[in-house]
Amino acid sequence: MDEQAILRAIGRRLRQRRRLLSLTQRELAAVCSVSFQQVHKYEAGLCNISVAKLVVLARALETSVSYFVDHLEPELRIPTDAMVQPLQAKAA
Repeated sequence: MDEQAILRAIGRRLRQRRRLLSLTQRELAAVCSVSFQQVHKYEAGLCNISVAKLVVLARALETSVSYFVDHLEPELRIPTDAMVQPLQAKAA
């Protein structure tokens, strides 16, 4: 799965959640301090969403950040153990 496919997949989840809560792009944009055009770009997968902005969007949509990424292909996610081991090796 390439970067554009990931952005589109996250955008689809963003749109689904916004619609589930019956929010317009303008309403979501106002809560998140971005333009409605920016929300449209996020939903269309046309631009990157920073981690900080993804947290803001998740809060506004009453969900977790994991809601946007857990459905991605398993190989894209790094197991927690894989992230900890290099840190432990450096400390030794």
